[in-house]
Amino acid sequence: MAQVYDGMECPLCSKVIDVDSDFFASTALPDEDGDLIDESDAAMHWACLFAREDADRFLDKLDAGERRSLRANPCWEILVDDAALLVAVNPDPTLDRDFGLSVHVLRTGMSWDLALNRFPACLEAMADPARLSVLPSERRARVAAALEALRAMAPQLTQELRRLDSRVK
Repeated sequence: MAQVYDGMECPLCSKVIDVDSDFFASTALPDEDGDLIDESDAAMHWACLFAREDADRFLDKLDAGERRSLRANPCWEILVDDAALLVAVNPDPTLDRDFGLSVHVLRTGMSWDLALNRFPACLEAMADPARLSVLPSERRARVAAALEALRAMAPQLTQELRRLDSRVK
């Protein structure tokens, strides 16, 4: 994950990022050749991310890198992989249960690492307008549609999570 500290600068505008505010950060992710995606291990202002001329291409590369990373890790199982969502679960009972479910809304930069036993109750918090306000309106609409689709899938996903992890409520 990107190192975050007081005084760090956005790589796109060179202004200091307020670490107490909302900002975008990603983990280091490989491209199709195994090399790190430029600025994939960085934090930046949301506004700077979406001001990039190549914002969609950059986010597509990050999403593809996340997908490759999850597929290559035998601890993770992908439950949903479509044009809007990437949802994966790590059912290992020895792990901290706060991070057993990973949800990514593609082409938005929004993702959540969730506790297995908090799904689907966590869906309302994920749709928090204050958190989503950092996104341009068309991206907010994409997140809202993806979360609505996730809400519709919740019964099937919950059943699959129960199959994978007996502690899911």
